[in-house]
Amino acid sequence: MRLLPSLCLLATLSFGATAWAADAADEHKPVNTVCPISGKKIDPTIPPVEAKTADGKTIWIGVCSEGSAKKIKKDPAKYVKAAMDDKTIAQEEAGK
Repeated sequence: MRLLPSLCLLATLSFGATAWAADAADEHKPVNTVCPISGKKIDPTIPPVEAKTADGKTIWIGVCSEGSAKKIKKDPAKYVKAAMDDKTIAQEEAGK
């Protein structure tokens, strides 16, 4: 009979940890589906780059490669609008 309360506690803790992990993953969900540098589809295995919008909101910019991530990290604010519009920086600058 002592096994049942232990199993209930274990199930509750496991569910809580899973829900927390899902919330944490959503926190870092990229706002874009294409890399703002290359226009290629973002690679979900590469962590997105943190950036701030003009009003101070934190967003995450997805990238297609480590090289793109490195470039964006140098000046994340430059890529915010392109990422939010799901365009490349070249398209954004050309007004397309």
